[in-house]
Amino acid sequence: MFTRYIAMHFGSPNINPEKLKDKLTDTSDAVEVYPLSDGPDVEDQVELALLTDLVRPLKLSFIGGDVAKRLAEAYFGSWIEDTPMVNDDLLAFWGITEHERPDASIAS
Repeated sequence: MFTRYIAMHFGSPNINPEKLKDKLTDTSDAVEVYPLSDGPDVEDQVELALLTDLVRPLKLSFIGGDVAKRLAEAYFGSWIEDTPMVNDDLLAFWGITEHERPDASIAS
């Protein structure tokens, strides 16, 4: 079964979805990056993103400060501080740091 690699953040300028996608070794796996807005409906935003596919296993990460840390605990995800190294931290957590995807130049 293929995996969903999900990163949720609060307007991080450091997230690079293309870099994350290019590192996948299995083209059936999916990197999903969701910007969240801090507010009373933040949990609804998270749940809508998670509901897009309830079958595949996922590795869930929240990037940011205190709100991201709280959501990581509530949704059994990991919390990653928003730093310039956040892409490398995500890849290390997801375990996909070793090889670039063979068809990365034609990734959509």
